[in-house]
Amino acid sequence: AHVERIIQSRLELYKSTINANLQYEIQKEFPLFNKNIDFLIPSVNAPIILIESSYNITTGSGQSKRADQLVELYGILMRHNANHRANRIIMLNYCDGFGWVGRQNDLHRIYDASDFVFNQRTLHVLDEVLNEYYPNS
Repeated sequence: AHVERIIQSRLELYKSTINANLQYEIQKEFPLFNKNIDFLIPSVNAPIILIESSYNITTGSGQSKRADQLVELYGILMRHNANHRANRIIMLNYCDGFGWVGRQNDLHRIYDASDFVFNQRTLHVLDEVLNEYYPNS
C-alpha cells in the first residue's frame, strides 16, 4: 500500500502541476487480464497506461511467480495491441526494494515484459511517460 501511495502522490503532483486533465483509477479489474490492476490511466473502460507495482525487502519464490505473471500479462497485452493498433495500451512496472537485488533474473524478466520500469529513484519516468502518452487536453 505504501508504494501505491507513492505512485498516487506522483500522479496527483503531475495533475496539479502539469496536466489537470489527468484521470486514473486504482485497483480496478481489467477484463483483458481478468485481474485487478494497480493503476489504470485514464480508466478501465479506456485504458492507455497500466501500472503494476511490486516492492520486496527480501528475496523469495514469490518474485519468480510475480515475474511469471507479468510476463503472461504482457503477452496478452501485446496480442491485444497487435489487433488494436489505434488503441494501444502500455504497461509500466514499479519495482523497488532490496529484495529485487538478489533476484536479478526475475527483475530482467520484468524489464522485458514492460514498456517502462521505474522505482522511487526514477519516479520522474512516470512524468515522462504521461507527457508522451497521455493527452493534454
